[in-house]
Amino acid sequence: MKTLERKEMEKKAETRRVEKVTSKKIYRRRTKARRMRMLKLYMKCS
Repeated sequence: MKTLERKEMEKKAETRRVEKVTSKKIYRRRTKARRMRMLKLYMKCS
């Protein structure tokens, strides 16, 4: 019983870790896109 519970906990922790990594990737991609857009605007103005 105890080992089964521990396995479940480990599985949950793993999924949480994966979710954190994917969210970080998405966030980075979004910031990158925003930076590119800002750069284009800046170049147009100058």
